[in-house]
Amino acid sequence: MPQNDDKESKDLAEQINRYLESHPDAADGLEGILKWWIPQQQRIESVEKVRKALNYLIENRVVSRRMLSDGSEIYVRKNILSDK
Repeated sequence: MPQNDDKESKDLAEQINRYLESHPDAADGLEGILKWWIPQQQRIESVEKVRKALNYLIENRVVSRRMLSDGSEIYVRKNILSDK
């Protein structure tokens, strides 16, 4: 990942983490995260950029990805007591 993309992903990951700190029970898919979790003035139009930021948060054990029965994915704040 180019250094510019890495910084952008980390910045976006910080925005998502701030949202989760304020809304600890939030859970949504990529489109919902793009629409609701990112401040409107900083919204981007690339789902792929949100996916990269979420992967960064998953790698850093902040967020968990859950598969639903219909095959779609949602992302939730990782609960250190129940997600090991």
